[in-house]
Amino acid sequence: MKNAGIRRLIGTINGHPIKHALRGHADGGNFLIASRSIIKTARISFRMNAVMEFRPDPKPHQFDLPEELRLALDQDDAARERWATIIIGRQRSLVSYITSAKTEATHIRRAVELATRIRKHTLYGDLQRKAAPGKPASPD
Repeated sequence: MKNAGIRRLIGTINGHPIKHALRGHADGGNFLIASRSIIKTARISFRMNAVMEFRPDPKPHQFDLPEELRLALDQDDAARERWATIIIGRQRSLVSYITSAKTEATHIRRAVELATRIRKHTLYGDLQRKAAPGKPASPD
């Protein structure tokens, strides 16, 4: 499917809506990874058939910004400006970090922490660039 330019799918697993990226396999095929929350919500169990329906995502670059992160970015101009420069895949990964938390308090804490790290250029990739020999450090 990636050869056809399809990287993200939408559909259902046992009636549960899902929006996910395809992963490439070494043999050239593709597969999806179902998180524990998807497995639990879709009531999937070992040695059980699941009903799955998928189609290409018509808006693959669109995703929902959690309210907690939106509020944190609204209050931090530098973080909001830098957020706009981060590639979509990285943004989606950062959003996943927030939404994977179990409690609302943790969602809020992670959103505020991420906004600060975005503003201060202290995200994981930023730290690697600073430490790489022969490369200029990212601005603080």
